[in-house]
Amino acid sequence: MNDTRAYSKQIFILDASVMIKLIAQEDGIDSPLEKSIQKLTKDITQKKIGIISTPLLCWEVGNWAGRAFPGQALEIISSLPVFGIQEHRLNLEVSSETFSIMRRCPRVTFYDASYHGLAMSTGGIFITNDVAYYREAHHLGRITLLQDY
Repeated sequence: MNDTRAYSKQIFILDASVMIKLIAQEDGIDSPLEKSIQKLTKDITQKKIGIISTPLLCWEVGNWAGRAFPGQALEIISSLPVFGIQEHRLNLEVSSETFSIMRRCPRVTFYDASYHGLAMSTGGIFITNDVAYYREAHHLGRITLLQDY
């Protein structure tokens, strides 16, 4: 069952833009975005919320880590299980939602819309730090910006 009613806590879907912020937290910075990052990290580590995502997440984080921190990329990728993200594979329900998003928001890619499609098909909330995607698709619901978490 892909519906969040099967879970005992609120489910959030994270994309790579959020995971990168969680991994690359900057200590000592007191901004609204950093406060949201710290709150989300705390909620994840204290298991107050459930986190699911698409298999694409690890590939995107790996791409970023390999380019930004080539000497630490393997360590970064190996830290992902700490977040307890449950991976949901692409299926017809998620694909249907994703293609529906793409039809209603013609400038978005399948890759970006797949995270949102997962939220739509599971009843979760998609958290992104991709402001351009958010502007394009927020009217569809089930999405929030990281800074608003």
